[in-house]
Amino acid sequence: MRGFSLVLASLLFVAGTESAYAASEIDRVTIPKELGLISQRVIPPNTSEPTPVLFLIQDAHMNESSQRNIAAILEFLGKTYGLSLILVEGGSGDSSLAFLRNYASPEGRLEIAEEYLKKGMIAGHEYLDIVSDEEWTLWGVEEPDAYKQNFEAFLSHSGLKSDILPLVQTLKEELKPYQAQRLSAPVIQMIAQTAAFDEGQIEISTWVGLLLEQLVIADKALDVYPNLLRYQKIERFQKNWSKDIFVQQQRQVIQDLAVKISEQGHDQLMKLLQDRKAKKLDMHTFLQELALLMSVNDMNLAEAAPQVNEYLNHLEDKTSLDTTQFMYELGQAAYDLKLALPVSEKVCDFVLFLDRLVLLV
Repeated sequence: MRGFSLVLASLLFVAGTESAYAASEIDRVTIPKELGLISQRVIPPNTSEPTPVLFLIQDAHMNESSQRNIAAILEFLGKTYGLSLILVEGGSGDSSLAFLRNYASPEGRLEIAEEYLKKGMIAGHEYLDIVSDEEWTLWGVEEPDAYKQNFEAFLSHSGLKSDILPLVQTLKEELKPYQAQRLSAPVIQMIAQTAAFDEGQIEISTWVGLLLEQLVIADKALDVYPNLLRYQKIERFQKNWSKDIFVQQQRQVIQDLAVKISEQGHDQLMKLLQDRKAKKLDMHTFLQELALLMSVNDMNLAEAAPQVNEYLNHLEDKTSLDTTQFMYELGQAAYDLKLALPVSEKVCDFVLFLDRLVLLV
């Protein structure tokens, strides 16, 4: 599961790469889709000269698989596009861990880095700096005094929550009669369902389905929630998919392909099967290569093995699902829906007030 997305921005200062890129080249920058998703590319207007590039990675903190993918993305960007400068939050100035390379062999460094990454004690960029032999510059971008002030302010106010919560709960109870007077039944139901989801009483798959269904009723366009739609498609597939049929169709289509292809194509097919058996290829890549080999030999995967083709599409949906954007769209859809249901400006204001009240709890 990916917990991050990648934003590419051409800026007027050096951050990320020492090499300059033209605007047209930024459009061609890619990363392996199994590692992450480029969700946005930002190019400043009226930029005629090549400029350095900033890669902004949005990640899930202390998520091991996400941090591993970040390390892999950074390594890929370094080898492919010359990335050498990594700007990190939560630090100030030189944040490199490369000096630790002098105290252990590559194997020893890997062992220690693995242990610390699994415990959530280091992030992906730190993991890479320890295990890699490449030269990286890790530079903390925080202003120490401002960072300390913000941290102390957070600590000084964190204890107030226990005092505020009873007041908020009392206010919510007193507002219930006004909700019945000011809000329509669909809005009241929406607020209740949102609260049930927040408290874990509604499964996320059920909640996504409810939101999308209500958005259609409210005549809201669904194309602005691509990750919600993708998630719903993934859930539906997993409920209806038959592994037995998939295995049967996959075996049959391989047999049919082996009969039809040339001797050279047969060698390609055998290598593909051997690589999959040796786990050199994941299922997604294997099915992509199989579909390509079939198309070269005038065979269509969707026609010959529909269940296999649906599974390939399913894997592509899972790969392209951006979990960060998914969580954003989940909140945005509920917010948009509550604003779409009221009929007056005062009612809209009241709904917004209730939303802000919930944030205090």
